[in-house]
Amino acid sequence: MDNSKLIKEPIGLYMAEIFKKYKKNEAISFPEGNKKFTYEELEEKIDNTAKVLIGIGIKRGDHIAILSQSSPEYIILLLATVKIGAVLVCINYNACKSELEYVLKQSDSIMIFASEELLEMVTELCPQMIVNSKETKLNENFPLLKAIFILETLSNLEQDMMNTKSISDETLRKVSSLVTYKDIGTIQYTSGTTGKPKAVMSTHYGIINNAIVSAENFGFNENDRLVLGLPLFHVMGCILTAILILTVGGTLVVIKRFQTKKVLQIIQDEKCTGFNGVPTMYKFMLNYSSDYDVSSLRKGMIAGSYCSPKLMKKIMKDLNMHELSTIYGQTEAMGITQTIISDKKEYRLKTVGKPIYGVEAKICDIETGNELMQGETGELCIRSEYLMLGYYKNEEETNKTVRDGWLHTGDIAQINKDGYIILKDRLKEIIIRGGENISPLEIEETLMQYDKIEDVVVIGVPDNVMGEEIFAYVKPKDNSLTKDEIYSYSLKNLAKYMKPKYIEFINEFPVTSSGKVKKFILKEQAKYKCGISE
Repeated sequence: MDNSKLIKEPIGLYMAEIFKKYKKNEAISFPEGNKKFTYEELEEKIDNTAKVLIGIGIKRGDHIAILSQSSPEYIILLLATVKIGAVLVCINYNACKSELEYVLKQSDSIMIFASEELLEMVTELCPQMIVNSKETKLNENFPLLKAIFILETLSNLEQDMMNTKSISDETLRKVSSLVTYKDIGTIQYTSGTTGKPKAVMSTHYGIINNAIVSAENFGFNENDRLVLGLPLFHVMGCILTAILILTVGGTLVVIKRFQTKKVLQIIQDEKCTGFNGVPTMYKFMLNYSSDYDVSSLRKGMIAGSYCSPKLMKKIMKDLNMHELSTIYGQTEAMGITQTIISDKKEYRLKTVGKPIYGVEAKICDIETGNELMQGETGELCIRSEYLMLGYYKNEEETNKTVRDGWLHTGDIAQINKDGYIILKDRLKEIIIRGGENISPLEIEETLMQYDKIEDVVVIGVPDNVMGEEIFAYVKPKDNSLTKDEIYSYSLKNLAKYMKPKYIEFINEFPVTSSGKVKKFILKEQAKYKCGISE
C-alpha cells in the first residue's frame, strides 16, 4: 500500500509550520463567547497551556480526560496535550454518572478538565477533591486521579504560570522534541456489542494524515469557514472538522452544541462556507433553511448513518451545498471512504465513495472470511494507514476487530465495477441514533438492574428524523411493572441519548434451537407496532 505522501511528524511539529504560514489568518471564531483567535494567537495560547500542563506535572504518555461541550478551550487543550506527548481522553458530554465513572477508571486518567456546566457531575464522583488545586489529592474510588480543573479557567492557570516563570520556552521545546508520530494522541470511546464502550487509541500519524488527506478530498483551503456542529468527542468533529480545517489555514467556527436555529444564524452571520454533519442535523436545518441566508455554504460532509439520495439532493439544493460529500468512517480508523466533487452524481448520491489515500478495502464472506468477487455482498474489511493502535486495556476485543492487519467493520457492503462502496446493512447490532453509536447490550444491562425486570432485549427501529430510535422489549417479573417506572428508571440511569423511546412488554422471546433470541423477528414486530412499513 502506497504511503509515500503521508507525513511522519507528530501533530505539534506539523502544526507549528501551519501556525507560521497562516499566522494572520483567523483560526477560530466562537460567536457564543464573542472570541476570535488568529493562528498566531492560537499558537500562543497552545504553548502557554502546554507549559501549564508541564508545570502541574503532566508527562509524555499521561492520560488527561476532558468533559465539555465544544469551545476554543477544548481545542487549545487538545493541541497543547498532544504537543507535550500526553493523551487526551475525550468523554461524551451526554454521559450519565455511571458511564463517566467507568471511563475515568478504565482510561487511567490522572487529571480531568471539565466545563463549568458539567463540573457538578465530576465533583459528585470525587467529593473530597479540591477543584483547580495544583496539589495532588488521593481518591479511593479513583486512585490515579490527582486533580480536577475547570476548563474555562485555563487562562487563569496560564497567568499563574507566567507570573512564576517556572516553565521556559526551552523546557517546552525539549519536552516537545521527545514526541514521535507513533505516539498515542487521543483516546475516544466507541460503543460495541460487548456492552461497555471501548477506548480507541489513535496515533499522531493517523490523526494528522487522515485530516490532511480528507481536507484535500473535500477541497477545503485557507478561505473556508467551517462550522463545528459535531461534538469534539467524536472523530468526525475532532479530527475531520476541527483539526482538518486548521491544517489548511481556514477558520473553524465553533458552537457549543448543535442547535438548529443557532447554527443557521451563525452560518448567515459568519458567512460560513462549510458544514459537516449527520443526516439528522441536516433534516432539522432543512425545516428552517428558508428563514436564513445560507448562500455562503458550498461544501461539507454528511456521515454517521445512511442518507437517502432524496435527502442528499434536497441538502444540495436548499442549503446550497452543491459540493456535499459522503464520508464513511469509524472511530477505529477515522475517515475510510469519501465521495468527491468530481465523482459522477449517481455515485455521490448512492455510494459512500472510494477508499481514501492510504486505505484498502475488500469484501469478505461473513462465514468463511474469504475475499469475495466484485459485486458480491459481504462484510467490509479495510486495511488503513490511519488504523487505531488498539483498544486500551482490551486486547481481546482488539484481536476480534483487527485480524491480520484488516479491520472488520461489521458493515455489510459491496464494491461496484468502478471501485465505489455501497453499504447494505450492519452485521453488528449497534443502533445509530442521530449519528450517535449506541450499544443495545449496554442499555439491556442497565435495565436488567431494575428489580422488577426479568429480561430485556433492545433493538433499533427506523426513524425519519433520528435515523433510528431505541425500542426495548421488557419481560417483567410480575404484572405490577409499568412503563412509566421503566421510563423513570431510564432517566436516572441512562445517558439522555440512550433512553428507549418505545417500550413493549413481552411474555416470551422468540428463540432459535440454540436459545439465541431471534432479533430479526422482534425488529419486524417493532416496526409494525411503530407503523413503519419499510
